[in-house]
Amino acid sequence: MLSPEHLAARFERFVADRAAGAPDAESFAAWLESHWMNGAAPEPGEPPAAISQLGGMGAIRWYDDASAILGYPVGRAGGCYWVPRRAAFPGLADG
Repeated sequence: MLSPEHLAARFERFVADRAAGAPDAESFAAWLESHWMNGAAPEPGEPPAAISQLGGMGAIRWYDDASAILGYPVGRAGGCYWVPRRAAFPGLADG
């Protein structure tokens, strides 16, 4: 089952894979984008459970929700990533 920390670490791996030109990096980007939810609730007021650092590009703040992990990217308003806890990463059997 996913946790905010697990998703943050996987996102950071994706950023590194993309920078290295890994051919399968874009499958994760497409997978994550499929979990974008327009018009989601505003970002919670409490501190995030995990943060993905994106170098000079900002960050994604990840929050625990009862049924999903919520991700709020810096500079992208109007929604959030809503990733069900039971979601599996593309190409990985263990999610």
